[in-house]
Amino acid sequence: MSLNGMNRFAALGQEERHHLEAALTSRAVPARTALVGEGDPAGTLFLLAEGWAFRHQTSRNGSRQIVGLALPGDFCNLDVLAFGRIDYGVRMLTPGTLLTIERDKALALGVYFPAISALFSQSAFAENAILSRWTFCLGRLSAQERLAHLLCELAIRRGFEQDRRHVRIELPLTQEQLADVLGLTGVHVNRVLQTLRARGLVAKRGRMVEIFDFPALRAMAGFDPAYLHRDPARPESVAA
Repeated sequence: MSLNGMNRFAALGQEERHHLEAALTSRAVPARTALVGEGDPAGTLFLLAEGWAFRHQTSRNGSRQIVGLALPGDFCNLDVLAFGRIDYGVRMLTPGTLLTIERDKALALGVYFPAISALFSQSAFAENAILSRWTFCLGRLSAQERLAHLLCELAIRRGFEQDRRHVRIELPLTQEQLADVLGLTGVHVNRVLQTLRARGLVAKRGRMVEIFDFPALRAMAGFDPAYLHRDPARPESVAA
């Protein structure tokens, strides 16, 4: 299975890339497929080749919080490499294609190839940086700022430059799912979307979101993409 087109792996050498690709198995998965359950023992590591997935945790009364979004090229559950059990669930948001590798095989590759081990670590650090920013947003930003910040993040993660004015991105989350990301209700999310539309900043049509003034949306959210680390150090440097 080829890793071509996934920027995360661009810095791997030819030998490391060959062995990692040989160890991966590809399979198609439908939307809403549960990949990992909360409390499951560590097993398969999932790399998303196509589609979207989300990580979630559920309270005792059944309320759900979405604690992470995996986009193409992202790992879904890197914690399997470090812990015996996973404290979150992972579910497909859309149909997609997964590249899978068993935990023991991934760890063995990391032992033989330090650059692969460093890549796993670097990816985990990047996830943690996003989670830290999400925590800040939930605790300190208004509802409008939270949604604006999320849209800015997704635009950058999908490859748009921050100085671009007009941006159109896929957003396959329902209003209820957006509410579970932002710590709001579905009704509140709808009101925020209407407000942003009235201000001429954003319009959501089905699975697509059109951002009419990306710089203005970034200013509203106080968005700085530095936490996304789009130009990370080469894995060899991390491993040194």
